[in-house]
Amino acid sequence: MSQQNDMELSKRIFGLDEAYAIRSGCTNMPYVRCSEQTVNDQVFLFEDEGQAKEFCSSCQDTAGPLAVIPLHTRPVPGQQGKAVSEVRSFLASLPTLDVDVVFFKGREMAEGQECYVSDILPAGFAQKLTKGGMYNPLLQLTGIFFCQQARLPKEKQDREELQLAEEEFSANLVKSSLFLAVLPPEGQDAGEGLAKVSLAKCRFPFIKNKKGNVFMPVFTDIAELQKYAHGRRMAAMRVAFTKLHNYILKDAESCLINPAGFALPLPKKQLAPLAARFGLKMEAPDPGLAPAGQQPAPQQEQNS
Repeated sequence: MSQQNDMELSKRIFGLDEAYAIRSGCTNMPYVRCSEQTVNDQVFLFEDEGQAKEFCSSCQDTAGPLAVIPLHTRPVPGQQGKAVSEVRSFLASLPTLDVDVVFFKGREMAEGQECYVSDILPAGFAQKLTKGGMYNPLLQLTGIFFCQQARLPKEKQDREELQLAEEEFSANLVKSSLFLAVLPPEGQDAGEGLAKVSLAKCRFPFIKNKKGNVFMPVFTDIAELQKYAHGRRMAAMRVAFTKLHNYILKDAESCLINPAGFALPLPKKQLAPLAARFGLKMEAPDPGLAPAGQQPAPQQEQNS
């Protein structure tokens, strides 16, 4: 009976035309919490907007600023009878965040109920999505947990939890391959044979804040790069953390990991010490790829 109820709940969630998710102001990402009862990493989804707002208010002291994100089903312009479900898009993104569970509360439910992401999504979807190496789910998850804790006011931080979150994120970071956005030479489209063009002829974007500090965007996965590109054509270059220093622009004081997501700055001078902390050494660039010192002046892409 319980299994049948779980199946009915998963179908109900997948079939929602409208729902309300919760976003953390500390990360600009879905709010993720580890359940004390089940130890599942869970996001929150509500059928009623009022319930979602009530949840945000109840968690404000421990979770920092939270926002209700409405998810709708929208018609596709110019295609009669076709629509895009923002609820399903939200659910489909969860495997890239290594989230196990959706905590769902329907309008008639006095209490919410956990439902496994693997039961909600089509069979095999998560494995197909993440197997190609274009995503770093565990790195995303540990980054979210670290930023959610680190950006709380000091008096609300759990120092032991913060230290553990930083340790887990850093350990995953130094062992990961990351993505850089590459801009093609002037006059060439990012999708037209960029692999055959010398990297020295390409450009890396950078971000400059109001104080004039320069940051080089770095991405945990291809989805974060696409969020940053926001429709602009950019190629992706995959680089191991231990080789990242070779490609940082001279004027950039820091990397900015996932600028459209949790936007975590990482000073250039901390790269080598961070790798050494986990027994790794910084390495030379891959053969045939010019280091950052040989790059032309970068093009400013956005201010923050």
